[in-house]
Amino acid sequence: FNVGSKKILITQPKKGTFKAFVAVCTHAGATLTGASNNEIQCASHGARFDAETGMAKSVAPRALGKVSASVASGNVKVRF
Repeated sequence: FNVGSKKILITQPKKGTFKAFVAVCTHAGATLTGASNNEIQCASHGARFDAETGMAKSVAPRALGKVSASVASGNVKVRF
């Protein structure tokens, strides 16, 4: 989803744990849209990232940008 002009992807690698990242692939700039099996995968070129750390697993030259995520009153909140 977007927060202002920033594209954000929120993952839940473990129950009750939320992580947020800039949802732009560091390989080719494509928008990242989701995670499964504890992994974020770029649909454009197959770059893969760890859903808990954002670290690149293949193809991409660097990790995803991290965004602060917290839970308050049952809502996930992000902060830059």
